[in-house]
Amino acid sequence: MDGPGIRPAIREMADRLAASGYAVLLPDLFYRAGPYAPVDPKIVFTDPALRAAHRQNYMTTATPGNVMADTAAVIAAIDCLPETANGAIGVVGYCMGGRLALIAAAWHPTRRRALTV
Repeated sequence: MDGPGIRPAIREMADRLAASGYAVLLPDLFYRAGPYAPVDPKIVFTDPALRAAHRQNYMTTATPGNVMADTAAVIAAIDCLPETANGAIGVVGYCMGGRLALIAAAWHPTRRRALTV
């Protein structure tokens, strides 16, 4: 996901990968901040006050440490599935997720087979 959160454009990207035969996980990196309404980037990121509030309330919860703890849990869950146990993992990141994808790939070098940012 990117800075605005999970939104239709991000879901469409995940759907395209899934349609190509990949198992796709689209985590909500802001879940620690609690429920939130869908974000319209054209509104939030063009208004300095709204942008600052969004960063403070949501984006700050997606720290590398938090996200890597989540990543380890996801990998452990994937490994419980017989068809995916210890298999290769591709990591895709866009915007804010690009940095986190690079960190995840570095933290799990024996598992990663592809990285796209």
